[in-house]
Amino acid sequence: AAGSQRRRALFIGYGAVLAAALAGRIVAGIGVAPRLYFDGGDAPVAALSLLGHYAGLLVQPESRALYDHLTPAAPSLWTALGGGVLLAGLGAAWALRRDALAGFGLLAAGLCLAPVLHLVPLPALAAERYLYLPLAGLALVAAGGVDRVGARLAAVVAAVALALGALSATRSLDWRGETALWGAEVSRPHASYK
Repeated sequence: AAGSQRRRALFIGYGAVLAAALAGRIVAGIGVAPRLYFDGGDAPVAALSLLGHYAGLLVQPESRALYDHLTPAAPSLWTALGGGVLLAGLGAAWALRRDALAGFGLLAAGLCLAPVLHLVPLPALAAERYLYLPLAGLALVAAGGVDRVGARLAAVVAAVALALGALSATRSLDWRGETALWGAEVSRPHASYK
């Protein structure tokens, strides 16, 4: 029991340090960086829209353009999806409050995802690479979740993970070289002007 409490205190301590660093960066970024894609008052809607976009990117990695066209300041289906993901994340945080590994993974995913939701203005509106660090936290959540379920449900989770891995592998073929990547981008009907 003492070891479990020590681990929990360590995770909370790391989380507090990460949260303080993120809060400082957000405050500094909002103060000095210009808004490139929307006005400051539209930041909450834009953050939900981008959260929905990234949730879609996790489920369909092979169908996304490198830079998708989003109008983040206007409420849309992306905004609704982002709101659903936010509510699901809060529910998962409550459900996982006693699971140190999964809880830490959820905290890390949220802290790594927050800046790319343009709480701190960034030069690109959305990009696949912005999901690399949040995915590490989500992998910890998935690992903690598999430990909690029975063998049958764990097999379903493994099958879903393999299917999503296959979709991701399909998309990774576009990244084998610059010609393949930009050829794939230009061939999309909504090819980015970038």
